[in-house]
Amino acid sequence: MESFDNTKTAEQTENESPAEQKRKYKPPKPKRKKAIYHIDELKSTGIRRRVEEYARELTRKFAIYAYAVISVVAFTFMLITMCSLGYEGLIDGNSIGVAETKEEIEAVRTSLNEEIKELSGSESGQVERLKFRLKVVSEENYTPSEEIRQNMVKYSSAMLVGCTIYVDGEPRVTLRTRKDAESALEKIKNQYFEEGMECTSEILNKIEFVSEETTYASASSVDGAVRALNDVTDSSRGYTVEEGDTLWGIARRNETTVNTLLELNPQLSAGETIVIRVGDIVQVPAPKPVVDVKTVIKDAVIEESVPNTMIEVEDASLYIGQSRIVDYGSDGWHKITADITRINGIEDEALRVLKKEEMLSNPVPGEIHIGITPVPKGIGSGYFSWPVSGARITSGFGPRWGSTHTGVDLAITLGTPVRASDEGRVVFAGWNSGGYGNLIKVDHGNGYQTWYAHLSKIYVRNGEVVSKGEVIGAVGSTGNSTGPHLHFEVRISGSPKNPLKYLP
Repeated sequence: MESFDNTKTAEQTENESPAEQKRKYKPPKPKRKKAIYHIDELKSTGIRRRVEEYARELTRKFAIYAYAVISVVAFTFMLITMCSLGYEGLIDGNSIGVAETKEEIEAVRTSLNEEIKELSGSESGQVERLKFRLKVVSEENYTPSEEIRQNMVKYSSAMLVGCTIYVDGEPRVTLRTRKDAESALEKIKNQYFEEGMECTSEILNKIEFVSEETTYASASSVDGAVRALNDVTDSSRGYTVEEGDTLWGIARRNETTVNTLLELNPQLSAGETIVIRVGDIVQVPAPKPVVDVKTVIKDAVIEESVPNTMIEVEDASLYIGQSRIVDYGSDGWHKITADITRINGIEDEALRVLKKEEMLSNPVPGEIHIGITPVPKGIGSGYFSWPVSGARITSGFGPRWGSTHTGVDLAITLGTPVRASDEGRVVFAGWNSGGYGNLIKVDHGNGYQTWYAHLSKIYVRNGEVVSKGEVIGAVGSTGNSTGPHLHFEVRISGSPKNPLKYLP
């Protein structure tokens, strides 16, 4: 390629015409000078401001990057100091636990497979398909070996001849060996022992061991069998009715319901009213374990109260059936040495063998006044009966729909007879515009009143004396009512109380 030379010799220039020289003339480029600015010039042009803003931006970004780096370093240090890498065992993609090393999990599998082979006589059905993956975990979160073993067990399909425990002819639980079954029963027998005391125990049920085919995975462990045999079954026990007891109170103390008590005691609702008397035996729920254990503790030392007695004094100022405690007295206290017998951990005091007694404080008798004056007509006994029989409680006493429900609603067929809950005098019988509809109020002359609302019919008049159990009206749905039912109230000195606390 030809290079172009812009340099002209004096001879060449002279031979060119002036026009041609003018056309070809190119002025030289001016040389750049270094800019030197005074500080005042920087201020005036705003360059300094932009430099300062750029410097601040750099500083901010550096601080963010530095914070991020420090955070990463701190988090990494925390992971290193608080956590470590472990190995999670997986079978068919499901976790069976985490250990510090693979070898720990492998050792559990080896031990388990050896046991399976020993019990089943074959290597088939052993635990296989074990895989591992790394996992960050704190040391306290490593899975115990026994838990890893239990998680592995369900992946075994091995068959074996296990031992089933039969209780009173019913199969209850199957274990892998007869030895395991005996160990489970031994644990159950000893669970009620008192440390440091001489104890003996026996199982009261008929126990049988039966060899039955099962899978290794479905057979129970010893602890699992103990839980199964301690599981409670539905049962009942007799409760002796005491003075002042109501069916509602008995139900509450035994953590059940009135309806459950009526199911266990059908004789209570056989008549038109439900009546319980002092001394009656009422069946109450008493859940019991599958296996009953009798434990005898020798020479047990017990400190307990000694109930006081009440001295009865006749009092003509009280009506017959009324009583007033003047002095409660106080219980005593004694220390005894005795052989005690417990059934499922609860002492049967009838089987107590007293060996020694030391009185720590004597009981102080109390005093109760008993009424001897005949009760005039219209005075109640203070003990109430159900106003209707066979009803279903649809709404209880207490908060309801943003207000207080002052009684209980007893749903029953329209026209069912309504009876006076106790003897008394009718103080109101008629229409109530406040929502009660047809209403009867009975004053029992002892501070109590009972109200009967939403009636379809009223059979008594104001001022009439009614006896306990006498029919005074019929169930209806008058006033503010959503269907046939009796709204029943018990009031003391005008204040509504929960009727279920006063009904048997």
